[in-house]
Amino acid sequence: MTLNTDEKLKHLEFIQNAIERMADHSFLLKGWAITISIGLFAFLKDKTINLHQALLLNLPILIFWLIDSFYLSRERTFRSLYQSRSIEDNDFSLNIKPLCKGRNAWWRSFLSHTLIVFYGALFVTMLIIYHIFK
Repeated sequence: MTLNTDEKLKHLEFIQNAIERMADHSFLLKGWAITISIGLFAFLKDKTINLHQALLLNLPILIFWLIDSFYLSRERTFRSLYQSRSIEDNDFSLNIKPLCKGRNAWWRSFLSHTLIVFYGALFVTMLIIYHIFK
């Protein structure tokens, strides 16, 4: 069975749509991380909290960082899958498991410069806000 070029292009579009969804989820997670972190501090601004409680309030930042790194690793994996395909390919598999290593690994995404800068800055900002309103 030979597939025509239109079917192959549709497959590439399907991969591209997955990449876009991962990027959208990552963007939304960053927005929610900021909103929830600021909301928690605003809710507790009139209460006396110690440093351990302030660090615990930063737990949502860590959770969002972990989830965001998962989406970034999947986005990178689908980009690798997209780049490995060509019009001549007859392989229409979406198996990304062999590609989930190296730069695409979850832990490498967790330590990516963009996520470290964003979530690290958010974490430090929360600590600064704690010390200002302490």
